[in-house]
Amino acid sequence: MREDLYQIEYYIKYELKNAIIAKKTINNLINKILILKSFPRIGKKYDEIMRFITYKNFLIFYEIREQIVIIKTIIHSKVNL
Repeated sequence: MREDLYQIEYYIKYELKNAIIAKKTINNLINKILILKSFPRIGKKYDEIMRFITYKNFLIFYEIREQIVIIKTIIHSKVNL
């Protein structure tokens, strides 16, 4: 997950040349992830194990194991799954 956040931040900051939006996007993604702590089943089922939530054009995939939320990856919605 950290690597995903780093890549998202890097792309927005350096490729799109917008440091303010990069920081805001990362903070909002983290805040969205923190919601899962209280409401782990808020996301939609992707398959039998994986669930996902969205933030703007990003998909946050996660699993719930023994009441623990495990973030698997964060991707842009334009990526082919």
